[in-house]
Amino acid sequence: MKPLALSWIMNPYMQYFCGRVFFEHDFPCDPSNFVHFRKRIGEKGVEEIFSYSVNMQDSKMRTSKFVLSDTTVQENNTTFSTDAKLCKKVIDYCNEIAEKEGIKQRQRYTEVSKQVVRDTYNGKHPKRAKTARKSQRQIKRIDMRLIGELQRNFNLVQQEFYKDVLTLYTKAVTQKRNDTDKIYSLHKPCTRCIAKGKAHKQYEFGNKVGLIMTSNKGKKIILGIK
Repeated sequence: MKPLALSWIMNPYMQYFCGRVFFEHDFPCDPSNFVHFRKRIGEKGVEEIFSYSVNMQDSKMRTSKFVLSDTTVQENNTTFSTDAKLCKKVIDYCNEIAEKEGIKQRQRYTEVSKQVVRDTYNGKHPKRAKTARKSQRQIKRIDMRLIGELQRNFNLVQQEFYKDVLTLYTKAVTQKRNDTDKIYSLHKPCTRCIAKGKAHKQYEFGNKVGLIMTSNKGKKIILGIK
């Protein structure tokens, strides 16, 4: 919802067509309210909203025999993912968890991890391939070391609380290149890599969305989203 909030602040046309009389420099509500509302009503609630939007139209719109179907990618705020970047984030998050829970670490690997990530760059170059492969193995070892350290020092309550988080981190570190259901983003694990075949953007990171709309000329009403 953050892109919507930014668009609202700088787009007077959006505010006008949403019924605002004066230009507003702030978003009318907290963007997280949209997420809470969507989770509260669930999938059935969204479908009911779509049904109301159709019933508000005239009979010609409601009795249309044809619909339009299309698919698109709902992009997430995710950069082009690499294994080294994910591993570096795992190190940072493990350090944050340790600091939050008061766990004393043997080593934080803050500066070491930065250099190791830099060493993984340009791995396809013949002169850097060996160093890049070695650095990729090294940063994964560091990740597993920090994850194991947290698991050993957690009490029973902490183990239960961080169980899913550490499982996600372990999966992100140990995944292989050709694995299915890969992790591309730690803050949005549901993110998928979708090949678009576009010259300027071969891959997009997000979720594939299917739309069904009315086929009447002019006004288009969304009937369903999946």
